[in-house]
Amino acid sequence: MTPGREDVIIIGAGPAGIAAGIQLKRSGLNPVLIERDRPGGLLWNAHRVENYPGFPGAVAGPDLIRLFRKQLAGAGLTITSADVRQVSRSRNGFRVDGGGEVMEARAVIVASGTVPRQLPPARLGGCDLSIAFYEPRDIPSGKRNRIAIIGGGDAAFDYALGLAGDGCTVDIFFHSSRPRALGLLVQRARDTTNIRIHPRTSVVPLSNRDGKLVMETETGNRHQADVLLIAIGRDSNMEFLDGDLREEIRRAGPEGVPGLILAGDVRRGHRRQVAIAVGDGVAAAMRIASAGTERQSEAHTTKSTKDTKNA
Repeated sequence: MTPGREDVIIIGAGPAGIAAGIQLKRSGLNPVLIERDRPGGLLWNAHRVENYPGFPGAVAGPDLIRLFRKQLAGAGLTITSADVRQVSRSRNGFRVDGGGEVMEARAVIVASGTVPRQLPPARLGGCDLSIAFYEPRDIPSGKRNRIAIIGGGDAAFDYALGLAGDGCTVDIFFHSSRPRALGLLVQRARDTTNIRIHPRTSVVPLSNRDGKLVMETETGNRHQADVLLIAIGRDSNMEFLDGDLREEIRRAGPEGVPGLILAGDVRRGHRRQVAIAVGDGVAAAMRIASAGTERQSEAHTTKSTKDTKNA
């Protein structure tokens, strides 16, 4: 099969990918925007986005996604649903294997976000994995009465606040003496009657009893929940890049390699902020558009020189 040739391929339709697509379209390019899941990324889990300009009263993550998608459609861009299996170099750029389709592009923006860090299997004990989740959006509506969260960072507390706002009773467990989350989030959780915080608490065996999750702490206390939500960190999602590309990126640093640019959470690690992701996406698009303009200018100069010599 002959790969399709594209201007630019964007992998990931979260804030960074959407912003990059809109900016590339404004620059006269026609990017292909690929997303394997629902567009919006981690914004689906965001209880309140308070630091994105233009929303003085804060905005819920899903509501912001809807606005992003509306602007994307207004720019004439669509989202291709595909699971990217591999990105590698090709003769004239990069080769992207999207499962059922293979494409080539002179440039690729990797805006694939992050994946949740998995809890070691030994920590899950006899727990039925069907009641252990890593994203609040994946928890079935019938399992949202009582939720246990493992983790003490921003994500854990933001998840707790969102779920508590939906009427859930939430217990947050973390092994350190104090949470790593933003103080504002911690205080809000403390002020919320249906959230209980358990510092210095490591949940040991987990088991299912009578359709409920029963957890026992190191001190012998027992807690019961409908489901377990695991929020112990996230890692950059770059496994689909072939080994040579990952090594090039490691050596090149956060700016990436020529023609392949990281944008958003996949680049920023724990600094997962919508404003940063959007800025990364626009900057990546401008770099690609600028590189294309420079190539066209060089080609025009070369042609003019040849014409002058032949005259």
